Amino acid sequence: MQSVTKITLTPLICIALFLDSWWAMIPAVTALIIAVVRTILEDRTLIDELPGYQAYASRVRYKFVPGIW
Repeated sequence: MQSVTKITLTPLICIALFLDSWWAMIPAVTALIIAVVRTILEDRTLIDELPGYQAYASRVRYKFVPGIW
């Protein structure tokens, strides 16, 4: 899911920057916020319900931007 999210959100932000339009940036930022919230909620659910996921999550720290978050 996370790699698909990165591939999907990158063009939205790039298109908004290319168009030099603040109106185009609104859906891009909205989609980014939704993706971040969804990832946080998904991680919490997986930690609670999937055995072994907590160990995996502690090894894989970065979800969107390597080395940052």
